[in-house]
Amino acid sequence: MSISHSNEYLDYKTIATLNQQHHIYLVQNTISKQVFVKKELTVYSLEVYQMLKEHPIFGIPKIVDYYEYNHKLTVIEEFINGELLCDKIERGDMYEDDICNYIYQLCEILEQLHHNMPPIVHRDIKPSNVMITTRGEVFLLDFNAAKFHSQQGNRTSDTVLLGTQGYAAPEQYGFGESSPKTDIYSLGILFKECLDSIDADEKKYESIINHCTRMDPLDRYADITELKNQLFYFGTHRCERKKEYGHGYALPGFRTHKPWRMFFAGFVYLILLVLIFTVEEKETGMISYLGNFFVVLWIFLTILITFNYRGILDIGRKSNVQVQKKRVIRGIIFNFALLVLIGMILAGIKNVFGTV
Repeated sequence: MSISHSNEYLDYKTIATLNQQHHIYLVQNTISKQVFVKKELTVYSLEVYQMLKEHPIFGIPKIVDYYEYNHKLTVIEEFINGELLCDKIERGDMYEDDICNYIYQLCEILEQLHHNMPPIVHRDIKPSNVMITTRGEVFLLDFNAAKFHSQQGNRTSDTVLLGTQGYAAPEQYGFGESSPKTDIYSLGILFKECLDSIDADEKKYESIINHCTRMDPLDRYADITELKNQLFYFGTHRCERKKEYGHGYALPGFRTHKPWRMFFAGFVYLILLVLIFTVEEKETGMISYLGNFFVVLWIFLTILITFNYRGILDIGRKSNVQVQKKRVIRGIIFNFALLVLIGMILAGIKNVFGTV
């Protein structure tokens, strides 16, 4: 049996292997040169991928193309440039506001899935299936275990565990049928794991986590919207999906709140400030101060560009057409152009004011 959504999949070439074990590759369209992710699945629901292709959901990579051959589904989807939540957990460099923000955004994504008709249950929510972009936006990945949930009363117990041990709800082990409450259970486990990674005060969130992870699905939150509202009224009202970067306007060096980084960054910024008032003997007056000011300004802007401050290198780009190498090249060009511009400004000032 062969089902193809289009013939465009023939125009993709593999440029990198992202996960050999799970057959996930980075591919490039030979015509448009856009970069995408290709996944080869042996366990899947074709109907789920058809729905996601026809009705894209914000927070889920867009399905660009798919085709089925010999009981294997190949999916071409949007490339999301970011970091997996499992890597953030391993480093333990998140904060409570970050975690609440991520969980809240996952609730928003699941709300769209669960309110679909019929509802879609993801069934494999775990840190390695959650991507965090540099903008602090959350994307839910990997729908190979997802399925439509029957609401007609003819339900049957799950016979095969398609989730991941440690995150899968009891009903996924054959004690009942997966439902939207299955995702609520996994989200509660994920919430707890994130908090454990930073030694947060879990008692503050204990009631929410316990309500999510009760053995009997009937004892959990009625739906994902109730959980989302609980997070909101619990005092995490800052958790709405943010378009800005997760650490606000904090300068590079102060975004992680690590003392040694803050000390080093503070020292560098202090040196830059001192340079503004350092007058060279060969120049006097306004030209000297302006010259120092523009040189320091260039160094400061170079720091912001190098560390991609608030996504300055992401302006005007689509996440699925960029890779890290292009961003670095763009940063180098930007810095060089900035240096030339400042040099021209200084030369103009000197010509106008002389040695005033």
